[in-house]
Amino acid sequence: MWLAPYEAKNIYMRLYNNSGKGWNLEQQPMVYLFNEYFGTGMNGIVFQELRETRGLAYSAGARYVTPYRMGGNEYLQAEIISQNDKMMDCVRAFNSIIDEMPQSDKAFELAKQASMKRIATERTTKFAIINAYKRAQRLGLDFDVMERVYKELPKITLKEMVEFEKQTMAKKPLRYMILGDEKNLDMKGLEKIGKIKRVTTQEIFGF
Repeated sequence: MWLAPYEAKNIYMRLYNNSGKGWNLEQQPMVYLFNEYFGTGMNGIVFQELRETRGLAYSAGARYVTPYRMGGNEYLQAEIISQNDKMMDCVRAFNSIIDEMPQSDKAFELAKQASMKRIATERTTKFAIINAYKRAQRLGLDFDVMERVYKELPKITLKEMVEFEKQTMAKKPLRYMILGDEKNLDMKGLEKIGKIKRVTTQEIFGF
């Protein structure tokens, strides 16, 4: 756990897990839909649970990140902006929805529809064509992976997504990076999670 000084009433916290799992092309449709359902939008589980339902965060999001080139790893990343005194509540809430992801048939179908609509309406034109070609090359592909994602999305079930989340994220160790005012943080609570490494602004910026 890294803690950097930030004299303000809010904290900026990032949660991160990298289990060393390499990229799996076959799971790309699942990853795309999972991100829509779980954490990248205002209808996502993370935003709804941490902000709308529990009122813990000003902003919250999460995504399962896939590598941009061959040899890279997939990993979970989440960001939370909250009040200093709500930090541990945010930690507990986020851990709970990772270890036992909330299930909603309605939210799942909305996520699937939003995902398919986004892919169907996106256009790759002009210089973006070259960029798309280079991205595919870096991953060892000679085709547009989004075509495969679009075709596979309708087949994915909520049960399959729950199993995917359990296998890749649930009950996995998390690293914490926190930007906040130590005087107003629950340091005893943080110490129960793991060893704290304090990082100075000089270490971060070099001056």
